[in-house]
Amino acid sequence: MNNQTPTHQTATVHYTAPRPVNIGDVFYKIERDASKSFYEPCRVCGDKRKLTVNGVTFACPCCNTGKQAITVHSYAVRRYRVFCIKSETGTNDWKPSNYRDTEFSAYRKVGGGHYYDNGGTIRFLEYDFQLLYNKSFNGDAAHHEGIYDDYKTALSVAAQMNESEIDRLIAYNNEHGTNHAVDFAPKHDPKG
Repeated sequence: MNNQTPTHQTATVHYTAPRPVNIGDVFYKIERDASKSFYEPCRVCGDKRKLTVNGVTFACPCCNTGKQAITVHSYAVRRYRVFCIKSETGTNDWKPSNYRDTEFSAYRKVGGGHYYDNGGTIRFLEYDFQLLYNKSFNGDAAHHEGIYDDYKTALSVAAQMNESEIDRLIAYNNEHGTNHAVDFAPKHDPKG
């Protein structure tokens, strides 16, 4: 039987990143908050949204079932806390490998923090972190990804993404003679 008293040990993880990442750090991501789809005009009711048959008025069952014309999205800032830093090495050979692959995992808690409403997790590799760290808005909200450690920067990029979506809807309205509108109020996670 081993009677040695365990002692505190340290493992070192080496990775390339624009800043150190520690368990407990908070990062922000910008994610889709809400969406609104608009459809071609209803051919059954002429977009009146109601039908009257034999003196009975009811909601048109064919509205919003035609060809989808445009979908616009609202984006909000979500906060995540790092809970895992994992480093792996290559296993192709028996000799120790110099190759390292470091992955960071972070979780989001919302509501009561129960398993059914906790908001989920994100994972990103050190390579992703280098590319996405405090990334400026690229003009394409649907394909923009970034990992932020500054809340104000994340809010600013989210505002640019939302403005881009509104501009896209305005351009669609101008091109097709429609007057679709959205009234999004993004629900950002609080700072910290």
